[in-house]
Amino acid sequence: MAYDASRIRAADREERLEQGSPLDRFVERVATLCNQFGLNGTRLLWRWRNWRSTQAEARAQRVNRLRAATGKFKMCPSCRSLVPAGQGTCSSCGVSLASVRAPGAARYIANAMPLSRSVTAMVVTANVAVYVLMGLAAGFAQPKGGGMSGLFSLLGFDSFTLARFGWGYGPWVIYAGEYWRLFTPLFIHAGLIHLFFNCYVLMQVGRLIEEEFGGTRTWVIYLLSGVSGGLASNFVRPLLGMGHVPYVGASGAVFGLIGLAMITGWRRGGPAGHAIKRSMITWTIYVLLFGFVMGADNFAHIGGLAGGVVAGLVVDGRATNPRAAALWKAAAWAGVAICFWAFFMAAVHGPEAIPRMQ
Repeated sequence: MAYDASRIRAADREERLEQGSPLDRFVERVATLCNQFGLNGTRLLWRWRNWRSTQAEARAQRVNRLRAATGKFKMCPSCRSLVPAGQGTCSSCGVSLASVRAPGAARYIANAMPLSRSVTAMVVTANVAVYVLMGLAAGFAQPKGGGMSGLFSLLGFDSFTLARFGWGYGPWVIYAGEYWRLFTPLFIHAGLIHLFFNCYVLMQVGRLIEEEFGGTRTWVIYLLSGVSGGLASNFVRPLLGMGHVPYVGASGAVFGLIGLAMITGWRRGGPAGHAIKRSMITWTIYVLLFGFVMGADNFAHIGGLAGGVVAGLVVDGRATNPRAAALWKAAAWAGVAICFWAFFMAAVHGPEAIPRMQ
């Protein structure tokens, strides 16, 4: 009986849609009147119906997002099977579900804001946001050493601005105890070309890693790889007698994702795995050569690459369980908190703290 009642209600809704609302009939009359006076009433009616159709689609999307957020299952991207929300692998085909969001508020936000679905996109957004903040700060500051100011500061920053926002520099990390400078350089870029190149490579490699390992683990490995690159620059470089140099940029962390993808292709094997491995090796050679020509800190690059390779040997992209997923999620939120703490420390150690460490 309930089924028949729902069928009747659905038929009533369809009939009302065909007849149109009173507002629809009013617009039709206005359009007819416009045509009689030589105006383009047909175009007015077309625009109205097009707007109504867009609104109906938006309402349907909101309903679907709500259903996805309140459901008890998630869909396997490989075989399209419905799997319980807390399950880490598909029970039908065994594919990892690390990149599939479980029902809840996070899924609703991800569906409402497409960019929030991708950790890679959020990291790129953070890099761009920090770059804009640096440009604003450089525009109002009095740079030392004749640096650029105003809108031209967006094209490149002077050393004072980079140090103020937290560039990595071994003596400041080792002797001054400013360990937060292991994290801030991952989001600081020296110029517009530097930012564009790192974000471009990150979008290419990050999406590949995110599909295999999920956003949570991609973010944690990205952060740890960047820190390992900083450690290589701060400690390994001076041990080899090459002294300390300041460094900025996400390239160390990006190299970590390249190393992770390289090992992932090697472990997967087959034509697809070999193609991924060759592509990542090509990226490594190109970026190292580019860094050598541009005078970049390749110790940070190699250190990040080593961190990603170790992560690829230790972390399995397909094996997961609820407890491990919870630990990775906790580590990811801890990484976000550490990054905010690092930039807070950079703000506390303002311009007046730079000269005492030079």
